[in-house]
Amino acid sequence: MVVGAVSDGFAVVDAFTGGPVDLVLIGVHQGDPTGLQAVDLLKEVHPAAPVVVFGTPSDADLLVRAVTRGVRGIMLWDIYHQGSATPHFLLPAAGPTTTKGRVTGNALSERELRILVEMSRGHSNKQIGRALFLSEDTIKSHARHMFTKLGGRDRAHAVALGLRHGLLT
Repeated sequence: MVVGAVSDGFAVVDAFTGGPVDLVLIGVHQGDPTGLQAVDLLKEVHPAAPVVVFGTPSDADLLVRAVTRGVRGIMLWDIYHQGSATPHFLLPAAGPTTTKGRVTGNALSERELRILVEMSRGHSNKQIGRALFLSEDTIKSHARHMFTKLGGRDRAHAVALGLRHGLLT
C-alpha cells in the first residue's frame, strides 16, 4: 500500500521526517537525475533510511550507482513483459563492510560492482569491456582490485562472495 507519493528529493526528506516510514521506493530513469538526487539528499539527512530504487534494464548504470550510495536494494522492471511493468529481480545492496579484514559491500567502486554484476551474468572480460566502453585490460585491472577487496580467488569465487554478502541474487 502506498501511503504517500512525492515529486522531488526535498519532498522525500520532508515525508520521511514527518513520521515513521517502513520503506522509501525511488524510481531512477536515464536522462532524469532527480531519482539519484533524491537518494543522495535523503541519505545525507537520514543515512539509515530504508531505500529501494527501481528502474528498467536501460537504467542499469543508475541502479548500480544507487547501490554505492547505500540503498538497500534494487528492483529491475521489465516493461515489455505482456505490456505491463512487472518486477524482474531484486538485487539487495546491503552487506557487511568488512569480513575477516577484507573490504566488501559499499567499499566496491561503482565500476567494480558493475563488473561483478556482469560477471555474475556469465559475461567475458571482452563482453564487459564492450558494454562499459572500456578496454579488456581495464576490466582485468578493476576485477583484480575487486577480487582483493572481496577476498576472491577468481571470477566464480568473487560472484559467490557477492551473493553471500548480499551484493547479488
